[in-house]
Amino acid sequence: MLNITCIFMLACWVQPQQGEPQVFTTLIRDVNSTLLGSELPVKTELGSIGFALATGIPSLEDHATETPSCHSYSLGSGLDRPLIVENGHAAFNGFEESLASHWKEVVLAARSESPKSIGSAWLDRPARRTEIAAGVELNAMPSHYLVKFSNFEKRIELLQRCRANGNELWRLIPSLKGYLTFDEALRSERENWELFGWRSEIQGEFEAISQARYLHRPTRLLRESIDGDLTTYYSPLPETWSNMANWIPVQTRIGGRQVEFEISRVRVIRPWFNVSLLYDGRVFLDESLLDRPDVPLSRGEETTLLTFPTGKIGTYIEEIILLRRSSRGGAVPPELYSHSNVVNVLGFVVRGLPKLP
Repeated sequence: MLNITCIFMLACWVQPQQGEPQVFTTLIRDVNSTLLGSELPVKTELGSIGFALATGIPSLEDHATETPSCHSYSLGSGLDRPLIVENGHAAFNGFEESLASHWKEVVLAARSESPKSIGSAWLDRPARRTEIAAGVELNAMPSHYLVKFSNFEKRIELLQRCRANGNELWRLIPSLKGYLTFDEALRSERENWELFGWRSEIQGEFEAISQARYLHRPTRLLRESIDGDLTTYYSPLPETWSNMANWIPVQTRIGGRQVEFEISRVRVIRPWFNVSLLYDGRVFLDESLLDRPDVPLSRGEETTLLTFPTGKIGTYIEEIILLRRSSRGGAVPPELYSHSNVVNVLGFVVRGLPKLP
């Protein structure tokens, strides 16, 4: 389960009192420009990233007793859930499960395409009838094809080392004594390797093994990602958020008024969440193992300034954007503060994923 030990701060999510959340289009554009260098969400190899406002601004202090209408939750479990972004505001997507729970479900349903069968007689010696009758269990033994292949390979490697070292030690090998010159020995051994050493067939089997490993690598990495504790980390740590030094000034307009404040970035780090493997092309999902297979992981809708893809993990948080009053004074945007005397959460840098079944 997700957790952050020794953290007692609670975030207070203040829901709007009535009506739909106000659409702060200019504010979102200006924060996008400040954080990402573009007014609109930025397209990447793995979907798009952009800024979304928190729906009701969470405070970093526990005001649940002061504001009874608040819903309090711990930072560790509350923020690491998939989102839905509408009108530029981020809210939980209706699923109670954490992102880690969804990820574990996806990994357990992941499969690789079936590779070419590699259990052929080219590499492994079949068990003899006497061994089968005696019930002898054998580990893989090299076939006579592989033995011949290896003998030619070793002689050619020896010849190449002798040439590199400038010596004639190859003439001491009984199977090479019939050759008059080094060039004759190397040319003849290469030709015989192809004709009598089953070179093409054995190398073809080795390539099949490599292909099988290539096909299975993504699912192996996915399974390894859920072997340990699926912990989410924050950098900097939450207990330092109220006293951070790196604040970025932002100027924007809200309701026709020029306002000024400062923001700071907190990275959300999930070492286990290697979602790019799902787009590798070598992985498919067994839908029978998915909870509610009728709901896609990501519908992959086009990302806009105010909307991001929907689905079980269609959009999720990559950074938390903190907000405080400008150190230089100036106009204060009261709409952005649940509690104006403390550091608040303005919103999030979120990632919207491409279509994923």
